[in-house]
Amino acid sequence: MTNYSFQAPSSLWKWVLYPLSILSILFSLYIFFVFANAAEKTMFLKIELILGYFSLFASIYLLAAYRYLCWAAEAKQLLLELLQTHPHLLYENEDGIYLFNEQALAHAGYAKEDFVAMNQDDLKDVRQASLA
Repeated sequence: MTNYSFQAPSSLWKWVLYPLSILSILFSLYIFFVFANAAEKTMFLKIELILGYFSLFASIYLLAAYRYLCWAAEAKQLLLELLQTHPHLLYENEDGIYLFNEQALAHAGYAKEDFVAMNQDDLKDVRQASLA
């Protein structure tokens, strides 16, 4: 029995974030060229330049976060399924940090590197879901 506790974000977000990123890149390039070719650097152009770069970095951040959430949902679900068969795979040390039992992970056929990008909050969510 598979329990799908962790689901990736809707693919609708992909159709919003990719065009937003492309528009932000084009807007930033346009503003940069207008700013570079302007004879007089007015305050309005400087504010537009700042807004262009802010929108560029914000859209890149949102796109990277979306990609991480897509990856993390699959990794969290896989780890949850592994914890059902190998309950000692993930443990919490005395400092409250979740660590992998590398022997149990190797016995399950996976390496620590498969889950190394998961942050502590994700590991805590998986551990709590496995105990529920």
